[in-house]
Amino acid sequence: MQKIHISKLNGKLEDFQAISVNTLDNDFCRKMHKAKNDKIICTKCYSFNTLESKRFGTNLEKALQRNTDILSKPLDVADVPFINASYFRFDAHGELLNDTHFKNYILIAKTNRHCNFALWTKRTDIVNRVAKELDIEMPFNLILVWSNPFIDNVQWKPPKYFHYVFNNVSDDENIIYKDKVFHRKSLPAKHFSMSTNAIPDDHYKPCTGQKCKDCLNCYQFSNNPCVIEKVKNK
Repeated sequence: MQKIHISKLNGKLEDFQAISVNTLDNDFCRKMHKAKNDKIICTKCYSFNTLESKRFGTNLEKALQRNTDILSKPLDVADVPFINASYFRFDAHGELLNDTHFKNYILIAKTNRHCNFALWTKRTDIVNRVAKELDIEMPFNLILVWSNPFIDNVQWKPPKYFHYVFNNVSDDENIIYKDKVFHRKSLPAKHFSMSTNAIPDDHYKPCTGQKCKDCLNCYQFSNNPCVIEKVKNK
């Protein structure tokens, strides 16, 4: 059997490694990317645009497609990769393909107990189904981040089974949102003003303008559950 491809990441994810799948060969990703709603973050998907434009040639897509083929089917324990890292990313490209894909990530996390894994996903349906089917606690070293699909619709509380919610906003200065946590006297009731580059507090963690290795909010437990990032320019 072919081995799972482990990518070395750069940019914001410099010094991280990841197991990812092919965004272009994911029905969910294709549907969301073509959505006729510019408030859906998937319509601005960096991964989709990068792979479609062949910006890095075809080798990356081939490697991700190999992972898609492997991880969409049950993974044998003998084929689980050893992860030589303290922190690791699942799906830097792509999205959960099916229930089996998520079960394979659970298996990888359980086999590599020395490493903290973080998975960004919009597929609450898959996570809920698998969690109920397995009827067990998630691996202690697997962090689930719900990727909120809607821009400028900040959600503070992660869904069931998730540890964090990752939000995108169109601007990083003086954005007004409904506030379910606290009020400020200078603003209308149930609203507040914030900036994604402000100092983090107990309610949210700004993500814009830093590298993951310098933060690790999403790769460790019991941090700010609400993470906010400005939408990247294409």
